[in-house]
Amino acid sequence: MNDLVKLAKTKYNIVLEENRQLAPLTTWKIGGPARYFFSAKTPGEIGAAIRLCNQEKMPYYILGGGSNLLVSDAGFEGLVIKLEILKMEVQNDKIIVGAGETMGKVAAISMQNNLSGIEWAVGIPGTVGGALFGNSNCFGGSTGESVRKATLLGRDGEIKTVEKDYFQFDYNYSKLQDTKEIALEVVFGLKKITKEEMNLNRGRIVETAVERSQKQPLGAKVAGSTFKALKQTKDNIQKLDDKYPRWRESALRDGFISTGFIIDKCLGLKGYKLDKMRISEVHSNFFENLGEATAENAKKLIDFVKKECKNKLDINLEEEIKYVGKFK
Repeated sequence: MNDLVKLAKTKYNIVLEENRQLAPLTTWKIGGPARYFFSAKTPGEIGAAIRLCNQEKMPYYILGGGSNLLVSDAGFEGLVIKLEILKMEVQNDKIIVGAGETMGKVAAISMQNNLSGIEWAVGIPGTVGGALFGNSNCFGGSTGESVRKATLLGRDGEIKTVEKDYFQFDYNYSKLQDTKEIALEVVFGLKKITKEEMNLNRGRIVETAVERSQKQPLGAKVAGSTFKALKQTKDNIQKLDDKYPRWRESALRDGFISTGFIIDKCLGLKGYKLDKMRISEVHSNFFENLGEATAENAKKLIDFVKKECKNKLDINLEEEIKYVGKFK
């Protein structure tokens, strides 16, 4: 038995796997192995795993639903902790949720209990912990809008409960990206409505699901949005006005510029294929793994699009996906 595996079992009461393949645990189905891997089902297990890493000065990564990330072909030389804290408790106008549950399940449970405010998340596979970390958003709704409070685990092992304002939610941002704290449990505050009102909402929910199926490559091996939407700055607007006078009709929404529109209409790259990766023909901000693509293949396509955008528009694209492990 490996000395570290033995230490984890005898001192911290957790069982580590060695060289666990990570690709099957990601929505992109790309990436190498984790040197060590552990599925944590309780806050205590997560705390124990992090204390082990701190003692051994070993890097760790918290894995949720596996979306919005690209794992290196070399994998991760440390401990990957799979967050599997599952809890779903409805209390009046609140839903108390374990960070390992999916946002899609939260939305479904809210509908069953005539609680409104998070319907936009129907069908979303990402976990609640990941959604809180990145303030996940879709079709006009965002995670932070419905958060009332959350229980967090700090890098020092301290557990605390904080209110909504603590997170400083912004587009694709929460304070957790700076503090590196881990969400254990989230309380969503929703609006109690009548059964009749919820039935009326179902029509809108069906429309949302249909819209998602038309605008996103469902069933394909994708990570989610590859790049963040562009902020509607005076500089970005001027650069697009100079070359594409009618771009505003299709690309402006909620103060941001659609990156999918930029890649499709401005760069002409919809459907572009490079090695075993392709820019989706459904939505150009989704990059598809066509079969056995590597992280190197995915990174090559990402870098190509960034370079094209810089050369042709003098605009810098910023990745929404996170990189796990070492890249060239």
